[in-house]
Amino acid sequence: MKKISLLLAFVISGLAFACLNYSIVGTDVNGKRKTTHAMKEHHRGLHIYDFDKSMIEKNGKYDLEEYKKTKNLDNYLNYATSLVYLGDYDKAISIFKEIEEKQPDKYELASNLGTAYELIGDNKNALKYIQKALQLNKDSHHGSEWIHVKILENKLGKRTLENLLDIDFGNDKTPTSKYKKIELTEFINDVSYQLSERTQFVKPTDKIVGKLYFELGNALSIVYDLESAQKAYNLSKKYGYENPLLNKRVSYFAQLIKDNKDSGKEVKETTNEELYYQNEDKNKTPEFKNVKIVPEVEVGFPFWIILPIILIVAILSIFIIKRKKR
Repeated sequence: MKKISLLLAFVISGLAFACLNYSIVGTDVNGKRKTTHAMKEHHRGLHIYDFDKSMIEKNGKYDLEEYKKTKNLDNYLNYATSLVYLGDYDKAISIFKEIEEKQPDKYELASNLGTAYELIGDNKNALKYIQKALQLNKDSHHGSEWIHVKILENKLGKRTLENLLDIDFGNDKTPTSKYKKIELTEFINDVSYQLSERTQFVKPTDKIVGKLYFELGNALSIVYDLESAQKAYNLSKKYGYENPLLNKRVSYFAQLIKDNKDSGKEVKETTNEELYYQNEDKNKTPEFKNVKIVPEVEVGFPFWIILPIILIVAILSIFIIKRKKR
């Protein structure tokens, strides 16, 4: 019985601990102290990514051998995708076109073919295939491919760099937006995903990537904190994006962060991420993209898993007690 009691206590203590989250003290657009969860989706957008060339070569070799043995077109597609990462674009495109003759409406094929065309500078064909991929699967790349379309439209002269994403954060020293936080969070996730993909191939400098980082920083300053925004702004500059408004915001945010003596401190507290989105319509589609918003997944411990465990432990305890009484 003592062992059962200890087990029950351990389970309950684990449940209590699961409600605690590590947060980082940051600064909001008014210079006030705020805390945000340390681990966020947008963090993947605040890096310049590389890929493991040796691993890509290994995977490519495996897929080619499998294709030769089985004639499985998925392996052949994977092999061609490895060639894209390795810089052999022409050979990859040749294989993609060969597969297209047999599987013309395969989403992965259209997406990868569009990317390969962009990498050789054929933006017309790139746009054609990225649009096709989006039609085949509107949720492709976590629903962020609308950004890829706009990038290619810019490269083809169909839109300006300043209106790249059709979203306005104003001209003041602090960004403003007509969108709700739940919509801006979706925007942040989309831009972050596209940056995590694009920076594997596009290294500084590139003004389009710089513009993406600038808009990411604007959204981060509203939804999260100025510290995160500054990281995005610095990467925007690194990629060669030049804009007086960028410099103005960098300078202003730096002073607000400096005045916040708690900036960067780690705290352990019970938080509820849903507070960011109270009274906001999660089913509304943002105007900047024609893709349905995926509802936020609640962050925290899955109570539906632990409750049955507690119930089982309680039943066992009662059963053991009854047996001992006999």
